[in-house]
Amino acid sequence: MSQKELRRLGVLSRVAAEKLKLVEATELLRLSYRQVKRLWRIFRGQGPEGFKHGNAGRRSSRAKPEKFRRQVLGLVRKHYGGEPGERFGPTLAADDATGITLAQLGAEETTWAAADCSRAWVEKYGIPQALYTDWKNVYLREPTPQEQLPGEAPLTQFGRMCAKRGVRILGASSPQAKGRCERKHGVHQDRLIKLLRLPGIAIFEETNQYLQLEPNRKRYLPAGSKVVVEQWRDGSLHVVYRQGEVARKAIEALPQRHAAAQRKLVRPPQPAVHKPRADHPWRQMRMISATGKAEVFLSGR
Repeated sequence: MSQKELRRLGVLSRVAAEKLKLVEATELLRLSYRQVKRLWRIFRGQGPEGFKHGNAGRRSSRAKPEKFRRQVLGLVRKHYGGEPGERFGPTLAADDATGITLAQLGAEETTWAAADCSRAWVEKYGIPQALYTDWKNVYLREPTPQEQLPGEAPLTQFGRMCAKRGVRILGASSPQAKGRCERKHGVHQDRLIKLLRLPGIAIFEETNQYLQLEPNRKRYLPAGSKVVVEQWRDGSLHVVYRQGEVARKAIEALPQRHAAAQRKLVRPPQPAVHKPRADHPWRQMRMISATGKAEVFLSGR
């Protein structure tokens, strides 16, 4: 089960034990009373299994054959495999408006890891208005009973740091809500790992140094993107996309057109125009406008 499903199950278990009421469960789950009643009906009818997603444990309909999967994994191990090293991951920050990304890798996503990443962002780009994070205890937490009575806002240690700088922390309800960061994580977990295998980097200190030495070494644009072509004083041309220069390659000559495209278009033969015979009823129609109105008469049936 996901964290959200386990959390709902825990709250409704307290309702079943008569430690909570449904009205109180709505506040803890941050759902409407109608939705909580629906979940309570599922819990009473199906138990904990009712909260498990129907596709959990099933093979995907888009899965590749097992033989193809083994071949791909064999190629990955051959070219990008290495000795097992320490596990580390990124603390990622991305600007939702411009797509600018900054990452700091560490052994764990701790308060100090988040603080280091935030400090690096502030030093380079300035103080943000708000941070859109997940619901990890590093960023957000549930209020304690002592905080609920006076209505105090629960703050983590990192939250206090941000509050002193006037930065709000907004919690995302799902990974899909942080789409830009999740897509970047997919790149880090796939392409970045392969890139680090080539120079033999296996610890996060070397990775952070590598990312600082070669920032945006290759920048790829989405299909159909609009760029700005700048000509500098020395006459050189530069392609700029979202305040960053991208690599380009000059085309010395126009590519040869395909033989099929060079052929002349041959108009297909037009069908013969059908003309009605002389005694066709259509030819015996006539228009009379003596009364100012159009009238149609047929001379034959």
